[in-house]
Amino acid sequence: MITSDSFLATSVQKGDIFAVRGAIIGVIRANLGHPANETREAVRYAQDHGIEVFEAQNDAERPILEDPAQWNEEYYVSVLVDLQQNFTRERLEHALRVSERVFSAPKPAPIPQPQQVRTSQNPSPAGNPSMQPATSRSSTGTESKKAQGRPSGAVIIGIITAALIVALIVLLANR
Repeated sequence: MITSDSFLATSVQKGDIFAVRGAIIGVIRANLGHPANETREAVRYAQDHGIEVFEAQNDAERPILEDPAQWNEEYYVSVLVDLQQNFTRERLEHALRVSERVFSAPKPAPIPQPQQVRTSQNPSPAGNPSMQPATSRSSTGTESKKAQGRPSGAVIIGIITAALIVALIVLLANR
């Protein structure tokens, strides 16, 4: 439900197409996994108030991946950036499909660690370092992704959100 004091309503009232598009992208991000209804309501609201949010396709060098097997959190972020750069109906609908697929699909269960085999007669693991549970390494000896410093999808989305907010502030300050 769109309230009269929402960022979208304020942007529509001002007729600021860039802020309206940013607000619609904000609706997508706020409703991960199931953004379609709220997003379409936001687009209808803008259009009902005389704002045509969509533009013509003008960036053919930014391909849309149609294979859902290739969609992940990183691709989702790039889809939102592409939408911001070229706000077309096709890109918006694609962003909705990617969000639903990536964020509402069940995550695969973690692979269970194999049981350790006791190699000595000492039943107490305290005296045998080979029987201590591994804490920072997997059974293959490689570190986990988080331990490697790779940012999570939530961090990437946060960075994109901050960048969009800064861009909107700059746009509004230059008026």
